[in-house]
Amino acid sequence: MASTSRSAQLLALSALAALAALAGCSSSPRRQPASAPASRPASRPSSKALDQRIAAVIAKARAAGWRVTATIRVPGAQAALITYKGRRAGDPPPSVFVGSQRLDAMALAGDVVTAMATEVEVHRAPGGKLLWDLRGDGGAQVVLGLTECGANCSDPSFQVLELAGGRWARAKKKPECPTCIHDHDRDQVPEFDATLLVLPIADCTRACGNSYMLEVSVNGLESWDGAKYSRELARLVPLYRAKLRAARAAASKARAARAKKGICPLKALEAAAAVAVYRRLLGAPWTAALAEADAVMKGHTTAPCRKRYGVTSAPKPWSELRTLIAQARLPRLPRVAKKTK
Repeated sequence: MASTSRSAQLLALSALAALAALAGCSSSPRRQPASAPASRPASRPSSKALDQRIAAVIAKARAAGWRVTATIRVPGAQAALITYKGRRAGDPPPSVFVGSQRLDAMALAGDVVTAMATEVEVHRAPGGKLLWDLRGDGGAQVVLGLTECGANCSDPSFQVLELAGGRWARAKKKPECPTCIHDHDRDQVPEFDATLLVLPIADCTRACGNSYMLEVSVNGLESWDGAKYSRELARLVPLYRAKLRAARAAASKARAARAKKGICPLKALEAAAAVAVYRRLLGAPWTAALAEADAVMKGHTTAPCRKRYGVTSAPKPWSELRTLIAQARLPRLPRVAKKTK
């Protein structure tokens, strides 16, 4: 009888142990209760604190005569951008000048970073996002376009503001054109268009654009190398080969054009200059690069540009423009194993 009772007790204890194992129970006395996890994320400042900071920044700007036009909160951060309209010290009278624009980049920590111009534009990143990653390292930047106007308006200049450690600061380094962003080689590090050559053809009126110059240009590439935006990277070589192929396709069309007389050959000039520059970048001597450009310009003349654009000086002939191309100071790409013809 005692043996049967003892067996029943053992069976009961085994059943309890099995149930405890299934439930994931532990006999450890140090186990934390479910309501108090071992680790807890650090608490973030409330949005109320940001609201109060925004209100203080706006109040200070209003006291200086600025009118708020928008408040843009930065997604996932205790930060915001505030835009205004108003007048800067030294602006012309309202009867002849519409006024200026201002942007304050503010966060809970750090100083307010202010940008002012006749026009201040907040450029959106691809996909409509507010923040850019210009280095491919997960950074958070805002790209501004600043335009100054008097009798005429200048080309916009870029300013880059970076949000790091919960504080805004002006970026110490930026690409020439932050909005001209690509990732052609899909390596997660973006490339940017960068000017390699500008060929001034003739002085011009405003019909030619903001520079008062009829000109064509050739763009290259730059990308972040870990310390700066560089134009002399080995990984740019395949991209320049693709650019050369595209330039040769445009050059082929220029050579095949039937109506060359009486036409201002801007597209032909651009193709010829691009072919010469990209060939030189990829290791060809200037003699070979310019010979191919000469073939593109055969039969074309810049004389018709005077009538077409109302230029105020005689257009430079191709012979003078090709000399300017040969004098261009180009980046030095690393020596490539595959020579480009």
